Amino acid sequence: MGRYDGYLFLSDMDGTLTYRDHVSPENQEAIRFFQKEGGIFTIATGRPPMYIRRFLDQVEPNSYVVAVNGAVIYDLKEDHLVWYDSLPEDAVEVVEYVQAHHPQARSIHTTNSFSDYSVAFDPKKDGSFREFAAHMPGPWYKMIVIEEAARSGEGLADLIEHFGDRFRFERSWPEGIEMHSLGSGKDVAIRKLKELLPSVHTVLAAGDYENDVAMLKEADIGYAMGNAPEHVKKEADRVAPVFTEHAIAQIIYSIK
Repeated sequence: MGRYDGYLFLSDMDGTLTYRDHVSPENQEAIRFFQKEGGIFTIATGRPPMYIRRFLDQVEPNSYVVAVNGAVIYDLKEDHLVWYDSLPEDAVEVVEYVQAHHPQARSIHTTNSFSDYSVAFDPKKDGSFREFAAHMPGPWYKMIVIEEAARSGEGLADLIEHFGDRFRFERSWPEGIEMHSLGSGKDVAIRKLKELLPSVHTVLAAGDYENDVAMLKEADIGYAMGNAPEHVKKEADRVAPVFTEHAIAQIIYSIK
């Protein structure tokens, strides 16, 4: 019997686990200890699955990873897509609306690859998105609308008002409004992982921004980083130290 048998820990990456493409030695050591003692540690990120591979020499998840803000569950070890929920074709309507009503929008990025955000669209220069999208391979797992930080909160609220019954919208950073299907999300991914991992009795989650809120609320114990905005901290069960102080390690060693 290990100290952490039955625990599943999902950590966001940027601003939570990683700093400038680096995982601190203290976090690395704590994660290895957690796994050695029976815990399941994995990543839940807005990034595509292949991005996580660049960190495997520092941290190696011992279960499936959650990627693209919970639109994808992926097995890095077997290089296998376990589950996904992609955007429907009528997602183009949202971009058309952005073009017409969000002059602050600078670009739209579409995730249709597990390696990168491979398609970028300039709403001011690239003409009709519907025609542009007709030549894009699918499925589309997520769209990101890049807007001026000072107005992105307003833009997010507008998209939720007009399309929130059809899509999920959230921010991963001040300028980035992310759109994915209603059937996806980091909270949805937790529920899927619990089905795939029946030995789990307690889910821990750590994150630092708005796209982590649903995950923090779905987990049995959700930790907001000390560097998270105040409105994110209010949604968490607990507030951890800032991520540059090896917060993941401190969370692990605090588990009773």
